[in-house]
Parts: sequence; structure tokens; C-alpha cells
Amino acid sequence: MFTDLNKHAVKTSNSISELYDGRDALAVMTRRVIESVSFLNSYVDKEHDHLGIYSKHLFTLNHFYKANKRIVGKKHSYQAEEFLTRYWELVSKNMMPWIEMEKGSLCKTDLRSQYVASQAIIIQIFGKVGVYYYQGTEDDMESSLMKLQLIDWKRSNQQWKRITQLGGRMVNCEKTICLAANLIKQTLGIELTCEELKKEEEFLALGN
Repeated sequence: MFTDLNKHAVKTSNSISELYDGRDALAVMTRRVIESVSFLNSYVDKEHDHLGIYSKHLFTLNHFYKANKRIVGKKHSYQAEEFLTRYWELVSKNMMPWIEMEKGSLCKTDLRSQYVASQAIIIQIFGKVGVYYYQGTEDDMESSLMKLQLIDWKRSNQQWKRITQLGGRMVNCEKTICLAANLIKQTLGIELTCEELKKEEEFLALGN
């Protein structure tokens, strides 16, 4: 058994590691949050890190693990879990492309090909936005996140094209996450921090 385990060991995906890791408080919390939010429970793959174009899922457990880490860090508490459950529930209720897909008016193939709303980076962007609410803002999160319905999530939207795409492909990097989060925050009426404004100015100075 020792020889088999060590000589022929196969590395598991991050998602499946987080699915069965009972010692990682954030992994346990993320699993429970996903199970509590109906949309996530239906469309989050809990075992794989990479999804095929015909997968019935849209995101992976690892996507949410990393996003939740952005929001609450690695500390687990009842308050953190309660916040994350409410936050992701409100996000899922106000993402129009997700809603249209569930209703059947938008097929999953078109969602993937025509909208940024099904890209892994979107979950990290929402992680960045979620920090604002988690840090104790006085804003009404429910009414604030309703404004997500005003956003045009299509890839053809010039605001998304200039921030998140390069040669027709999504660019998943920290700079992109920050700039896209700024775009969402501005739509939600959230005032940007000095650091976020600086990144915006640097981006605009490059002629974007």
C-alpha cells in the first residue's frame, strides 16, 4: 500500500481536495455556502478544476474557494459563513444572464460564447467586490446588488472588451480583476478607494 500510494500517486484537482478537506475551515465553509445557494448548488462542479464546453456546470468549487478567500480570508466563523451565503444568493438573484439561462430563454452554449458572466474570472471579480460589503459598509447590500441587473454582460460590450479581453480571449490576471471590479462598483454606486482610482488613472493613461 505504501509503495502504491507513493510510487503511483496522482495529484487530485484543487476542487476535489477542497471537497473532502475537513481541516481547511474555508473549504468547509465554501462547501456549505454552495450547498445553501440553489443556483450555485446546481451549477458548481465540486470535483473538477477545468470544465468542458459542454459541461452541465458553469463554475468550479475552486473558483468560489479563491473568491471567498479574497472576501473573508482563511478564518472561519458563523458570521463569515452567514455573510457569504447571503452575498452569493443576492448575486445569483441579480445576474440576468444566469436567470435567463435558468428560465430557458438563454442556452448554456450561448451564455458561454456570448457573455462574460460564465467566465471563471467573474467569480474572482465578485470576490473583489464582496470585500467592500464584508468590511462593514453601511450600504444596503440587497438594494445595492439589485443594480447588477443594469450591467450589460455581453462580451461585445466595449467596456468589457477593453478591460478583460485580448485577441478575443479573456485575460485572467489581478489587474483585470481590479479594473473589472471597479466597473461593477461604479455601477453599484460604490465609491472607489484611492488605490482603485490610481489603477483606473493608470489604465486610462495608457489610452484604453
